[in-house]
Amino acid sequence: MQTRILDLNRHQDTVRLILFKAMLEELYVETDMEFHHEVLRFCHKLAQREDCLKECILYHLLIGGSPPEGCERYDLCGEYSIERFVKEAWLSL
Repeated sequence: MQTRILDLNRHQDTVRLILFKAMLEELYVETDMEFHHEVLRFCHKLAQREDCLKECILYHLLIGGSPPEGCERYDLCGEYSIERFVKEAWLSL
């Protein structure tokens, strides 16, 4: 039973990552450089407040990189949530 729960969690995380990447791609296609400038401002805000960015999977995807091996933190909390930032931008298209 425990294995099935872990597999389900991994599947849900995979689906969330696919959706996140799809939203990012659509934002860049639809807004040209406008969204890129928003990303730069948001990343600057993150860099001033969070010391664990290198451990965050969504941060690496947001800046166009690949998460390093062992990177296990999915997102940041509250106003620094990368997933929320991207979803809100995508919903405003």
